Amino acid sequence: MEFAQPYLEQMMGQLDLLSEEEKIMPENLYLYQPSHAAYDVRFGGRRDAKAIALLFQQARDRLYPDGLTDGFYLMALADTLEKMDEQLYEHYRVLADLMLEAARKALDSRDVRAHYALMKAVRLGLLDAEKYLPAAKKGFENAQRTPQNADFYRLALDEYGRIAQ
Repeated sequence: MEFAQPYLEQMMGQLDLLSEEEKIMPENLYLYQPSHAAYDVRFGGRRDAKAIALLFQQARDRLYPDGLTDGFYLMALADTLEKMDEQLYEHYRVLADLMLEAARKALDSRDVRAHYALMKAVRLGLLDAEKYLPAAKKGFENAQRTPQNADFYRLALDEYGRIAQ
């Protein structure tokens, strides 16, 4: 999906209003960083890749020192990696390594958001399908469906359909 420049510029303006601590909160990583990466690749000259990778590294170090993560963090990683330019290898690799570390801890999660992120990471070639796909599919199929996670369930269902092909 292509983003329009005015939308991305508005998102970047909102991101600039957040404090450094707010920027690393998982919900904000999910809300802003995929758009930030898309903007950087399309209109920003690929200058912000280091800053994007640093935010995720700071979130990991401050919020998840034991390596355990939550679904928003995983989704933010997967969605940002999808938008980031792989040619910025050093910074892309930081995010890919964080995804691998988080994925190992998320295999037994009952959070549909985590399984969406795992399936997307498999589809993007970030995670080994043989190891992660069966667990992600099983977790998705057994995830609790609630009104609160209905939107995330639909995202996961879409990703499930993409990898089932």
